[in-house]
Amino acid sequence: MLTYDGNAAWAMSELGENNHLKIASFTADPVQLGFDLYVMPKGAKHQELAYSFLNYIHDPQVMAANLVDFPYSCPNDLAVEAASDEYKNSPAFDFDYKTNVFFQEDVGDAITIYDYYYQLLKMS
Repeated sequence: MLTYDGNAAWAMSELGENNHLKIASFTADPVQLGFDLYVMPKGAKHQELAYSFLNYIHDPQVMAANLVDFPYSCPNDLAVEAASDEYKNSPAFDFDYKTNVFFQEDVGDAITIYDYYYQLLKMS
């Protein structure tokens, strides 16, 4: 079974001593990495408020606190440094997520195909 790092971290934490989940080695093949992002839509009506939120959520202490309930990979190095030892020592993150990874590039016109199947999935 394949799961995302945050789900794996949560499951491992819940299982405690009964944890038998294993983290795959990412040394042979590169792994696609992605992040959930906070963004502001073009033409947003409340840009000042949106910028305030974005500045707030990117504060290392705030993001570190967010990692308690949402323990996913975090690209904010200062937040990871400020995070709990439980987060930093989680076996779900026992790999260097900044090496041997790739990000999906713009898929161009194929986005319509991706969107079509995504919409079908949502309707199921």
